[in-house]
Amino acid sequence: MTEQDKGTEKIQEIHMLRGQCIDRYAKLEHLLQNIFSWLMNDNPAVSDIVFSKLKTSRSRNELIKDVFGSVLPQESKTFIQSLTREIGKADAIRNKIVH
Repeated sequence: MTEQDKGTEKIQEIHMLRGQCIDRYAKLEHLLQNIFSWLMNDNPAVSDIVFSKLKTSRSRNELIKDVFGSVLPQESKTFIQSLTREIGKADAIRNKIVH
């Protein structure tokens, strides 16, 4: 195998891994949409409309945090903050990979 072939193989591997990362992030977004639907009393028609109108991951995370906070008991506040912080980290990694 030539050096050029090795380089081409590495590039293909990077593209494959990048695609896998993007796919996993899309699955995370789908799960977040399902959680949002649950928070909206399992009204997928309404939750899909609202969720699809969000233009940034930051606005999505804020909305989920606010809705969680209004639906779940006050004792869940630490969990909600931790969850949205971790989702924010995933968003930052996704942005680095995609852009």
